[in-house]
Amino acid sequence: GLAAAGAIHPGRLWGYAALHDWGLILMLLAIPSPTTWPLALFLFALRAASMLTAAAGLAVLEQHIQGFGVANLRGAGNRLPWNSAAFLLGGLGLTGFPLSAGFTGHWAALQIIAAGDWRPAALVLLASVGAIWGFVRLTRILFGPLQNRLLLREQMPAVAVALVMLLVSVALAISPQLLDGPVRSAWIAFGG
Repeated sequence: GLAAAGAIHPGRLWGYAALHDWGLILMLLAIPSPTTWPLALFLFALRAASMLTAAAGLAVLEQHIQGFGVANLRGAGNRLPWNSAAFLLGGLGLTGFPLSAGFTGHWAALQIIAAGDWRPAALVLLASVGAIWGFVRLTRILFGPLQNRLLLREQMPAVAVALVMLLVSVALAISPQLLDGPVRSAWIAFGG
């Protein structure tokens, strides 16, 4: 998570955020408690939604800007707003940013980790802040002044995919209990 604070390349930033999320799941699974496995399944479901949302946005960004150099990224969000938003919201969901799909799962995991010892939870929170800072930096670049005036605007099919993924992420952020049934079914299938 802390390495993401200095990342400007969107793919690397996404990778750091995904590693941060994976690390939280592994820390949670190391705690012997009857609540950790259902929460880990919940985190996996939130991870899938966040990863798909970020991937939908990142694919269109990559297709349009032809390379992730800072000069290519500058202002790209002004021409590709929906896909930039999908990438950013999906990535922030992996960090557990408030009002993102991953927030509820991350917060619950941090509470369980902190119940045993607050120091690892504080380190996870610090790593989250580092990853969030990386996304804030990238947001400033993406929505800053447009560098490449020849950059095409996003097409309607790409906007539609981004909107669907954004709606899924926002729905899970607002109403995480939507995953209660699928997580409960998975938990029963695993013998819980």
